[in-house]
Amino acid sequence: VGLTLTTEEGSLIAERGESGWRLVSPIQAKGKASDLDGLVELVDALRVGEPITGASPATYGLETPKASLTLRRAGGGELRLDVGADSPVGFKSYVRLDGGEVLVASGHPNETLLKPFAALRDDAVVQDVDPYEITRVRFEQDALESWVAERRPDSSWWLSDGRRASADRLTALAERLATLRFE
Repeated sequence: VGLTLTTEEGSLIAERGESGWRLVSPIQAKGKASDLDGLVELVDALRVGEPITGASPATYGLETPKASLTLRRAGGGELRLDVGADSPVGFKSYVRLDGGEVLVASGHPNETLLKPFAALRDDAVVQDVDPYEITRVRFEQDALESWVAERRPDSSWWLSDGRRASADRLTALAERLATLRFE
């Protein structure tokens, strides 16, 4: 399963595997699951009316869409959603599915599709780390001050100079690192 999102920013490719979403191009990073799943759900939840018979795609902003989202299914096959202009009346937009006829859809999908690509990156600073599995912490303030703490099999923490360290404080530090986010 995967998707390609094309906007003025370029084309973003993301793949969903066993370990979740991964941004493949142009950014290589873990994907933000909630937002990438939201793109897939956007297509599933899209409500469209009857085609506008004989409509020119250019008239509705679909000759060069503001956004195109192509979903790749696990069993094969693709579905492409092109989103053009917002309708001047009501909360609606003009769309095409797989290059077909112009349709009127409820809502403004471009609000979701036109986010910067970087917003689709998982914003966790420390990726895939269980704070309770950390066994060694090295802290460096500057070239003059540093320390190392190691957890022993009995779950106690000890500094490299032989002093006992606070297990509660080191656990709290590890938990905070696991929740640290990029802005």
